[in-house]
Amino acid sequence: MLNEVVERGWVAKERGGNDADIMMATRSVMLELLPKLLKTADVSTLDSYMRLAIDQMSAAQAISGVACTALLKDKLDSAKTLPKEIVEKTQEFVFVLLATPPRAPLVPPDTVQFQQAMQAAFVKLPQQYTTVVTNAAAYAKQPDLVCKSMIAFFRAIVALPTQERHIVLRGLFQNDE
Repeated sequence: MLNEVVERGWVAKERGGNDADIMMATRSVMLELLPKLLKTADVSTLDSYMRLAIDQMSAAQAISGVACTALLKDKLDSAKTLPKEIVEKTQEFVFVLLATPPRAPLVPPDTVQFQQAMQAAFVKLPQQYTTVVTNAAAYAKQPDLVCKSMIAFFRAIVALPTQERHIVLRGLFQNDE
């Protein structure tokens, strides 16, 4: 991984990129690695990630719905856009995740359990938000609605009882898709 970080940073530099371009290139490696790391993370780490994601989306939403949806698509240069404390929190989280000893991928939860737990989260949302969350691409021209819906969805997951929340998180981040 370190070699890839260096390589992407060097390519950005060779193309005439400034410090911010080089940092973005190196961060792209970590963004690509994040799903793999979450796949083997324990549930407390997944809980932390959800709280961080809510903080990130809320900070991006404070800028604009467009910034928030760009964040959701990993197209936002968060280091340049989000508040410094959110950027630092994100870096801290990634470094802790990287420092965690590798674990074997966990077995995703049973499909029926996952669907039941997801339903418990969706029940807490207005119907319009549920529709947006399940088909965000159809609402691409309504970034504010997509952002509000996703934040509400993540908050609904965080508000679930522990067992249901962990089933949802494992299903979202540790499935085979």
